[in-house]
Amino acid sequence: MPRHNMFSGGVVPHPNLTKVDVLSEMKGNKMNKVWIEIERDDDKAVNHERAEKFTNLLGKLGLPRKVWLNETKNRYFIATDDAGGHAELTDNGDWFNLDAFGDLNWK
Repeated sequence: MPRHNMFSGGVVPHPNLTKVDVLSEMKGNKMNKVWIEIERDDDKAVNHERAEKFTNLLGKLGLPRKVWLNETKNRYFIATDDAGGHAELTDNGDWFNLDAFGDLNWK
């Protein structure tokens, strides 16, 4: 199922890809990517804490998007844009662009 691209609002396969990534994949070039996943616990407080830590990690990696636990569905979600769009983290995680993370100027 396609998700909304958090950079342009367009629909692309993964929520953290740029248009360049999508075009590259469409041309047969493989994107370097990394899977990040959070475990779910029976304790909702632990799950909320893990979501907050995931949000902090993504921010440090240059992707300022909020992750939260929907208690009703017992699933993690990630904000896909600043207008309130969001997507479920299927399998409690998602693929992220390793090239974008790896090109950061670490200080």
